[in-house]
Amino acid sequence: MEDYLPISFFREFFFCKRIPYFYFRNINNESKALFYKQGVEFQIEKIKNLKKRLIKNLNFPDGKLYYNKNVFSNNYKIYGICDLFIETTDNIYPVEIKILTKRVRKGHIFQVYAYGLCLEEMLNKTFNKGFLLYGKRAKIYYIERNKELDEEFKNIYNKILELICMNYLPSSSATIHQCAQCEFLNLCNDRNI
Repeated sequence: MEDYLPISFFREFFFCKRIPYFYFRNINNESKALFYKQGVEFQIEKIKNLKKRLIKNLNFPDGKLYYNKNVFSNNYKIYGICDLFIETTDNIYPVEIKILTKRVRKGHIFQVYAYGLCLEEMLNKTFNKGFLLYGKRAKIYYIERNKELDEEFKNIYNKILELICMNYLPSSSATIHQCAQCEFLNLCNDRNI
């Protein structure tokens, strides 16, 4: 998947455009492993608690749940690991779980969207809706597929491609609070933190 973009770039693009830039250049930072491990541990626990009521709450009595599935799209040249998805006879519904998120962010929406596009292509089933479970109480946010989001997804995809091809560090619109929690803080010495 060397020429493919990680789906996480969609979330990171909205958090700070420098993050996909650093990742694409293989500028590693040790703290990523810790954040990733914490996220996976939380998701496993959350899924155990939600498993029985998730299909009921989302109203998919005939749906099957799949966890941490590797997904990719040859059409969009993207790949990632989908936290969870529900498969019915004709449809797929990607579900993304966010630990500490108190509100839905645009990057999260496009992350779910990208998983849906991958699953649609891989399983040859329809993707019309996805879900974001966020916060400690797993509030449900519904994401409906539409033409506007399809167009915006393509525009963001192209902006990410442009960004990672830059020969210079992109500017950042991240806030001080965002920078303070970033794993690449030590690489952005132009920021006043």
